Amino acid sequence: MIKSTLLYNSPITKNIFSNLQKENKTIITEVSGKSISSFDFSNNILNVAKNLSDFWVRKNHSVVILAKDNILFWNLIISSILTWAQIVLLDPAMGQKVMIEKIKASKVTHIILEWILYDYLYVTKSEILKMDIEFVINSWSIFGNKYKKVKSLLQENTSEIIFQDADENLAALTVFTGGTTGNPKWVVHSLASIFQMLEKIKYFIWNTKVFYADMPHFLLLGLLTDACIISGPYNLKPKKLKKILEKFEIDTYFCPPYKYNYFIERNLKVPKTLQNMLLGSAPIYSWFLEKLLPLLENSQKVTCVYGMTEMLPIASVDAREKVTSKIEWDLLWDLLSDISYKIVDSELYVQWLHQMLHYLWYETKEMIATGDLVKVENNKLIMIGRKKDMIIKQEYNIYPWVYEPIISKIPGVFACALVWIYDEKINDERIILFLEISHSQEKFNRNYIINRLKSGEYSIDACALPDEIIFGIIPRIGRQEKIDKNKLREIYLRK
Repeated sequence: MIKSTLLYNSPITKNIFSNLQKENKTIITEVSGKSISSFDFSNNILNVAKNLSDFWVRKNHSVVILAKDNILFWNLIISSILTWAQIVLLDPAMGQKVMIEKIKASKVTHIILEWILYDYLYVTKSEILKMDIEFVINSWSIFGNKYKKVKSLLQENTSEIIFQDADENLAALTVFTGGTTGNPKWVVHSLASIFQMLEKIKYFIWNTKVFYADMPHFLLLGLLTDACIISGPYNLKPKKLKKILEKFEIDTYFCPPYKYNYFIERNLKVPKTLQNMLLGSAPIYSWFLEKLLPLLENSQKVTCVYGMTEMLPIASVDAREKVTSKIEWDLLWDLLSDISYKIVDSELYVQWLHQMLHYLWYETKEMIATGDLVKVENNKLIMIGRKKDMIIKQEYNIYPWVYEPIISKIPGVFACALVWIYDEKINDERIILFLEISHSQEKFNRNYIINRLKSGEYSIDACALPDEIIFGIIPRIGRQEKIDKNKLREIYLRK
């Protein structure tokens, strides 16, 4: 009797496989040069999905995938969707402590782990082993009999597939983010909201031939088009990125603006083949575009995209329009069609069907608070500030209130404050740590503090490490004597 495996269809998988089966062509190429055809990729996805299901991954399980940005990683993402597992996206760069906390909090049932990251979890084995988690790894194991090897997922599986339509409105993807209006949150998306987000973004890349995908949702986006996808890490060095853009003749790339600092600093022309440049995930200032646009041909299009993890995209504007608008503040652009919005106390609230399903532990309201302060001029939304003092550095959202309590615990530290200062030279925010120390600790210096923050009891995420440390009396304001961060910025800018 032939064994059968239950897998789940959704608009995402139906459309992906429809595109993959159109013609057999190279669909994904890693920056290393390894490629896979559309037919082989689709067959491998189904094979891995069957093995995942046969092994023990079931509907509503929570699966963490820790792997390099490679063909296997993309395969595992889509295969997990087919099993209807809830994917939990975690970044190893967040640090071991934070990783363990998030694994606990999200009630992870399975971890698929490439050998390159094995040592990363090894140091946390005592805590990991206490959890009811199954593992798939690529080497020998410290996890007893609670694991299978990655290569077992790749073994041929001849069972027949029984497809069942998934309920599109149930949880499918969980990602840790920080809302700009409060503490970091778990954002939960459904299959429906993921698909609708991708369909909205697809509008910007509909005629793409070669698409650079350095994030999971961007690869899914590419697979919903007829593009060939170049797969690579999001943290490529700028010089390496330039070579990849040229080598693979990439015509569309979605990235934060700082990725183009390399070209601006050296006054280098952006490769002509890059015809469609999408900028997002960080503020896009007009002065930055004024430096970037002269490095482009008139045919090269730059689109600024505004969105949030809870709902992407929300609005967009052409870069040349943004530069010529001459608006005092930051032009936020026209909202995309069908998006409802309201402004309450200058804060922008938005709603559409591609928004998140809910927050994991927070009340979900119909309209999502963006945390951005805006006003309307001539039917244009104008961003005038951020409601909370969040630091955006490169692609990271950094929340001072997460790290300041840790820093304050260092013996000898009386008070501290993390403050962002925008640096025009690097087109990014710099993190300044102000420290007020006790008189008995005057021997403190920058190296001592940085070493404490990099490892041990007082370690913080690498992305939050300060670029500069200033020692002195920290000014306070109000009857409650709260730290005056505006004053600190003034002090820094005057020095």
